[in-house]
Amino acid sequence: MHNQFIAPARTRTTLTAAIALLVGLLLTLQPWATGRAHAHDVLVSSDPAAGAALTTAPTQVALTFNNDVLTGVANQIQVHGPDGASVAGDGLAAVEGRVVTVPVTITANGTYSVAWHVVSSDGHPVEGTFTFDLASPDAPAADETPDASASSTSAAPSASADAQTDDQSDNVDHSGAIVAWVITGVVVVIGVAAIVLGVRRSRRTKR
Repeated sequence: MHNQFIAPARTRTTLTAAIALLVGLLLTLQPWATGRAHAHDVLVSSDPAAGAALTTAPTQVALTFNNDVLTGVANQIQVHGPDGASVAGDGLAAVEGRVVTVPVTITANGTYSVAWHVVSSDGHPVEGTFTFDLASPDAPAADETPDASASSTSAAPSASADAQTDDQSDNVDHSGAIVAWVITGVVVVIGVAAIVLGVRRSRRTKR
């Protein structure tokens, strides 16, 4: 009789421990899975820096992020001068690890605007804007009349980049969700198996 009372108590202890382990694993893995699916990269620095006042014209614009930028997609850095004309060609940027660059041809003084659009390591598009000023003694002041044709030309690659990065983002979102569901499923199966084994042992003990 004494053993019959001890066995159910041990079974209840085992089941409680299994449930606690299951809950603990779920709580531990949830932030990891969520972070993998939703974390975005951020811009760490730029050269020229945002708001910089330069006396020498730069030959490129470089952006540094906290993680490697995704390659194989249309990462862009659009740079426009005081007259609204692009000084970075089509704006398609080169990627080397965490650094994204685009060459620029700057010959006039004034304020330059930078609009960047890249795909972060998790597949999500991130973007931002900033400006810098050039006041070089060797460069003339720019004609600040906006160049409408240049603006419309630079808009076309941006639309193409948006379409490609949206597709990439959808694919990575689905992958992150699948990983999260697989991990959750494995943990649940382990927990259920532990509970079933505990119940079977309890029944055998009672017999």
